[in-house]
Amino acid sequence: MKEIKDYKPIIIAQDQGNGNHKTVHTCITTGVEPLSGEAIASTNVLVMDGKSYVIGEKHLTYRDDKTSDNSFYIMGLSSIAEEMMHMGFYEANVILAEGLPLNFLKAQGKAYKEYLMQNPDPVFEYKGHTFKLHISNVLVFPQGLSAMALMGEIKGDIVLVDIGNGTMDLALFQDGKPIESSLVTEEYGVAQCVNNVKKAVSKTLGRTVDERRIESIIKAGCSENDEDKIALITKKVTEEYANEILRRVRAYGYDDSYMKLYIIGGGGCILKNFSNISENSNVIINEDIHINAKGYEKFAKQMLNMGA
Repeated sequence: MKEIKDYKPIIIAQDQGNGNHKTVHTCITTGVEPLSGEAIASTNVLVMDGKSYVIGEKHLTYRDDKTSDNSFYIMGLSSIAEEMMHMGFYEANVILAEGLPLNFLKAQGKAYKEYLMQNPDPVFEYKGHTFKLHISNVLVFPQGLSAMALMGEIKGDIVLVDIGNGTMDLALFQDGKPIESSLVTEEYGVAQCVNNVKKAVSKTLGRTVDERRIESIIKAGCSENDEDKIALITKKVTEEYANEILRRVRAYGYDDSYMKLYIIGGGGCILKNFSNISENSNVIINEDIHINAKGYEKFAKQMLNMGA
């Protein structure tokens, strides 16, 4: 009888963010909560080794080391399952294509690969389906840089900014080649902006606000005649955050008189909705939240074609 490890391997690319887990086709909120007993309302439940977890109902707190507990491992399995359901099957020999922030890759890449391969043959249930995998390899790529592989031939000087939930990556490219000394990761992602809004609402209105409300306002933007006090506070704080992002980008060498600025990641909507940067013809804001996962997949296919 043919075993799963004998199947032709497939590549599943994941962008395991602190805010959302994205594959090429799917996206789920990064949240893992242990469940005692059976779920009453939630259908997003993963069961493995006799333990149950509710997936995606509440954000995990930001962590710069994703291997510190089993949360990102469980989230990874859920994300793999989502992509497999999209493709219509439940057993697979899998090569994972993953990514880490630029400055974390060298220090954490090996440990992250081992973390994701801690059980090469996981069997688990998710959303009522049984999944059986053989994880034959994990390839870890630089976050942000992988997305540039989708741009085709690039000429001139480009600054890439990848704004995630927990971190912001910056890199300078010259004629399509990244400059090693320019690679920077800062812990200044969307979560910091959301937390600033929550503090401002608490201080100004004396109340708390759910982060999902803030995130929806950030994604949609605010109109000039918006009378919602929470929306107005969000607008003010997020404009300050957008200005700080641009200040940091310029401090790392961005010159808008001749350089192109390429912005990716879920935080790109902040610069689009709360600054005038997109009026510059040399600024490209790519709002595809799957772009890093697509880049990892492309890099993985290139490596495998080369026999790596």
